Amino acid sequence: MNKKDIVGRSRQAKSNLSLIEKFSPQHRQLFSGDVEAGWNGAEEGRYVVEENALARPLGADCLTELADGTMIAASRLGTVLIRSSKGIWRAVRGQGIESLLCVTPVSLPNAEFLAVGELGTILRKPPGIDKLLPVDGGDLPMGNLLRIEGNAEAGWFVLHEKGDELSLLHSRTLEAGQWRFVRKETQKGDLWNAFSSIWMWRTNNGFGYTVSNGPIHIMDFATGEWTERATPKNERIAVIIHSPNGTLGALTAPRGGFSKALATVYFSKDDAQSWVPAALPFKSTPFPIMRGADGTVPIMHSWDGTMHVSGGSLSEAHVSKDEGKTWTNEGRSGRLMSPLKSGGLVALNFGVDRVFSIIHSADGGKNWEVEYSTSDRRADGAANKKP
Repeated sequence: MNKKDIVGRSRQAKSNLSLIEKFSPQHRQLFSGDVEAGWNGAEEGRYVVEENALARPLGADCLTELADGTMIAASRLGTVLIRSSKGIWRAVRGQGIESLLCVTPVSLPNAEFLAVGELGTILRKPPGIDKLLPVDGGDLPMGNLLRIEGNAEAGWFVLHEKGDELSLLHSRTLEAGQWRFVRKETQKGDLWNAFSSIWMWRTNNGFGYTVSNGPIHIMDFATGEWTERATPKNERIAVIIHSPNGTLGALTAPRGGFSKALATVYFSKDDAQSWVPAALPFKSTPFPIMRGADGTVPIMHSWDGTMHVSGGSLSEAHVSKDEGKTWTNEGRSGRLMSPLKSGGLVALNFGVDRVFSIIHSADGGKNWEVEYSTSDRRADGAANKKP
């Protein structure tokens, strides 16, 4: 809570018994007697720590703008954060406390969007109801779900993580799905060959994904076929970002774990069929290339074509309105931003004292205002009050 770590009981999850039975049944015998029901001793009148965490969940992953200007983001404790077009955030929750990792807009009779996360969690938000309901995962293997894409005709694809193994699975149906492995990747690496990452994004006709060593794979829902495309100059991908207007920005580096300082930025406007190198307004790329929500990022394009990039020795943000011919230095630390169709920008900010906030700019990033924060001023006031 703000600067302090506080531990408390959970009303939402009083016992790990259901997880043990699902994922490690051989250890069921350990949950017997006094511990079978979870916490022993008298229940608390209020679950203050959990209540505070639920009121201000940390994180906003997979920021996505819907057609009506609403924005959704996956958060912790089974929560999806929803932003109105006026900048007001609210939370919708499921019954569990698993961390959600991504949200996907869908057109289904019983769902406006899907949310996936830890321990094979799949949730749906029914139209007109501020609640997340569980989707039966069927025979999904144990693991975390990083993303879901699909529709009723093409079926559903999930990006599944277990240890350092990454898998793409497909099911014809969403509810009680029968999942089959489509592709497998790995995140393994060593001192000389940097660890591999994976990125997945939505396209107009399906989705694309790639791992650090490439190539780029594009799935067309209409045909059910895969297309393979090269990374820029067949180089290793350090970071790739998909802008809401469809542009791909890629940060590439020569092969090897020590080579990120030699990275180059490219962008593509045709789903990786061709790549254009960016004339950056700085000469050096700091190491490491990504630092959480802050740090150097590939080029991000706003809906009006404005280009945003961060880098240089001070990791400053730069903006271009003429395809990178000229740049304006905004003079602030770079952030991973999400452009809105309205012309605004939304960014995530991990500030001092571990406070997380979501900020908004209406003037292209020159000025920012806080729209959502995990800070609790009442808790600070109580802590500073003299006995």
